Amino acid sequence: MIPACSTGRRTFRFGGPFLLAAGMLLPHSMTASCSGRPDPAPFVPADTVSEAPGFKTAKAIPVDTLYHDSTMYTQGLCFYDRDIYESSGGYGSSRLRRLSWPSMDVLGEVVLPREFFAEGLAIVDDTLCLLTWREGVAFRYTVPDLEPCGLFTYEGEGWGLTAGDGVFYMSDGGSTIQIRDPSTFAGLGRLQVTVGASQTMLLNELEYRDGILYANQWGMESILEIDVASGSVVTVLDASALLDRAQWPGAEVLNGIAFDPEGRMLLTGKHWPFCFLVIEEPAAPPP
Repeated sequence: MIPACSTGRRTFRFGGPFLLAAGMLLPHSMTASCSGRPDPAPFVPADTVSEAPGFKTAKAIPVDTLYHDSTMYTQGLCFYDRDIYESSGGYGSSRLRRLSWPSMDVLGEVVLPREFFAEGLAIVDDTLCLLTWREGVAFRYTVPDLEPCGLFTYEGEGWGLTAGDGVFYMSDGGSTIQIRDPSTFAGLGRLQVTVGASQTMLLNELEYRDGILYANQWGMESILEIDVASGSVVTVLDASALLDRAQWPGAEVLNGIAFDPEGRMLLTGKHWPFCFLVIEEPAAPPP
């Protein structure tokens, strides 16, 4: 059983190989941190995941490295009108920023009240929607000036959020993606995410592009590329080589996916000192 935790974000420690899908069994041990600030999660190499029928593997190859504020416990990341918006989580430290691209200079910032833990974000029609973890509130802000303009309420936990096809896609740490109306936040349905015949789990930060949902999984060093028409994972993108853990011991899990105005994928993580523009390179077949 995972102990209840009323402060920091749940942290899972993995003792032994952790396979991607819930149907392939859970890790040997799973514990939660109840500290005010989340402990670093371990890192699970993507090469521990075996290919299943219907999906392929690829590697994230960095083509450019940019500055990232390592004080940011990155939750959500997205571009809008050539600026980048980033949310940072933590009780007493949650904030939302508008950043210039590609300098990453801070152009504006909103600090949330101490009782709210910021999560994922998405922007539709010049309005930014920011989830909170367990508070059941999504704050709304005008873009680009980040002025408050209302809120939505919802039940359950909020993790990741993105917009596409005229709807919001939202994760809650489970194996499904909620589909919501961006005008009212009313639930429109759920998308079950699967790898082969197995369900996934711990779906976190999301990004949408051209019919594909890109999803971080909490504690994993890979990104799932999900067909929104079927919920099937079509590619597992290995991002484990982006950051040297020995050189940057304060860096935590991979989290944060966005596409820049030129359509290039940008990846970062919680307390990472850099963000990376990457290309996908098909993984070499096993010998």
